[in-house]
Amino acid sequence: MCEFITAYLKEIKDITGPLATIKAPISEEDQVVNLLGSLPNNYSSLVTVLETNRNLILDHVKQALINEEQ
Repeated sequence: MCEFITAYLKEIKDITGPLATIKAPISEEDQVVNLLGSLPNNYSSLVTVLETNRNLILDHVKQALINEEQ
């Protein structure tokens, strides 16, 4: 089960959601950068692979993290 990543992604959504509501959204690019940069070392190989893609989409990054944890 994807307990760490699922909880972590929920935590990020709990922070970014209200900011978007008050018209202070965090860009998707910034969310991706912060998400990848804050992961533990055991995700470093996946982060390296993901960072080779110039057009990272937040939903694709989230799904890749969930798949990795499974």
